[in-house]
Amino acid sequence: MTRSLLVDGHVHFHSCFSWDVFLEFVARNFSAARRVRGLGPESPGCLLFTEAAGANAYQSILHRGCLNGAPGWRIARADEDSILLAREDGETIIVVPGRQVVTAERLEVLSVGSVTSYPEGQPIRTVLQSAARHGAVAVVPWGFGKWWGRRGRIVRTLMDVHHDVPFCVGDNGGRGRWLPRPPLFQTAIDFGIPVLGGSDPLPLPSHVTRAGSYGFVLDDWCETSRPAGAIKDRLRSLTRSPESFGHLSSTSAMVRCQLGLRWQRLRTPSQIS
Repeated sequence: MTRSLLVDGHVHFHSCFSWDVFLEFVARNFSAARRVRGLGPESPGCLLFTEAAGANAYQSILHRGCLNGAPGWRIARADEDSILLAREDGETIIVVPGRQVVTAERLEVLSVGSVTSYPEGQPIRTVLQSAARHGAVAVVPWGFGKWWGRRGRIVRTLMDVHHDVPFCVGDNGGRGRWLPRPPLFQTAIDFGIPVLGGSDPLPLPSHVTRAGSYGFVLDDWCETSRPAGAIKDRLRSLTRSPESFGHLSSTSAMVRCQLGLRWQRLRTPSQIS
């Protein structure tokens, strides 16, 4: 069988999640994706953590303080490049560090493959340049309502200068299947900017099951002790979007999630990004 890497390109571990349930569903979701694609267990799953300001789930694993509540899992390897989690039955999950930054334009930038944190509220071009300077791959993710109007025009303008400030574009598994595909995705593809899928779990208890449910595939994957570096090299070399795996949200689920998120923002505005 072909060895591939299944990558969820936009992952959060929120304070309302538990590690045992989170990892159980990550394993289930990657296993389902392998079955659909006809891949064997030698094709691992990978989570690209994209942590918001104040979140430090990656460091929690790195310092071995969080997996006591996830029976059967162990840390097989851990450093600032990546973490390899292994389960007793042979399931493995690669975890890659990264940050999510809210820019002055109220857009988001994902900084993939770096433990460096960036100040919030900087212009988006400054954030993209900082990510490149720190060796990260920058992703500008789609979000409900975030690419409309003025902000959509900003993203479109960035595509014109992407050779100077390189970035990828992020799709979101929470995007409703009924929604038209965002036109800027096709613009990105026309410019040779890859579109990378990710599940983007929201800070809602029900979203503990989402990680690993949507993402993209890197074929011809070779096992390495430095997977974050290898993933970043592959992403930088892409001239077209990799194939996606998983499925988009249903209409009803998307509406429930958006309502739930807005309700939580009203109750605890300082804790919801």
